[in-house]
Formats: sequence, C-alpha cells, structure tokens
Amino acid sequence: MKKTLLFAVLSIAASILIITSCKKSDSPAYSAEKLAGTYKLTAATSTSGGITIDRFAEMEDCEKDNILKILASPKTEIEFIDAGIICGGGTVGDSHSESLAIKGNLFILSPGTDMADTSTIKSFNGSTLVITTTEENQGISILNTSTLTKQ
Repeated sequence: MKKTLLFAVLSIAASILIITSCKKSDSPAYSAEKLAGTYKLTAATSTSGGITIDRFAEMEDCEKDNILKILASPKTEIEFIDAGIICGGGTVGDSHSESLAIKGNLFILSPGTDMADTSTIKSFNGSTLVITTTEENQGISILNTSTLTKQ
C-alpha cells in the first residue's frame, strides 16, 4: 500500500513538473530569414469599439496588386514594389526600400529613426503573415490587421 501511494504521489509530482516546465512561449521568435520572401496583401481590417471595417475592400485595385519583398541578406529590409496597375502616375516596377528589424514578434520598419513604425507579428505559418498595429486617433484605439500571403 505504501509503495502504491508513493508511486501515485511521485507520478503526480512528475506530471506537474513536466506540465509546468513545458510552457509555450507567449511570443514566438521570428527572424528575417524565416519571413524572407515575396508577399501580396490579401486582407486588411481596422477594428475599434467592437466594430471591424474591411479596409482591403476599400482599397483601389492599383494598391491591391502591389508586392512586398522581405529581404534577409545582405541587409534586412523590405521592398515595396508597385506591380500591375499603376497608382498615381508611376511606372510598373517602381519601388522603394526601408530598413527592417525583426525582434521576437516585433516587426519594425525604419528602426532607429524618427519614422520608426512598430507592428506585432500575430502569426506566420510559412505562407501567411499576419501583422497588427495599434494606433490612437482622437483618444480612440484602433487595431489594424494586415494579412500578407507569400507568392
């Protein structure tokens, strides 16, 4: 009887140790190498006060077909490419790049500058990248969510 009780107590203690020591990290570590690739915006929403607006549906076609390239080497940056339908008098292939830093689950455009813009990587499954940004507008908090699909 003592052996059975001792075995049960040790089994419970071992289970507790295993469960508590295997806690998942709250914020997965992402890297430019993991996220590198060519993406297209496939969804965009803004949510405030329980109301969600489909920003992607409101975008012009010339914005929906643009491409974003996340580059990990030789330096980490993101390139924005005007592809397909041209917006505002540019030409196909017009592009500009910005430096990029990825730290944990933070996606930081133009790090170390006055124009730095920090977003949170909500999820990445190898082909779909979901990024959120919270902004304040006249004291109202707005959560913007962008879904990028790897091409």
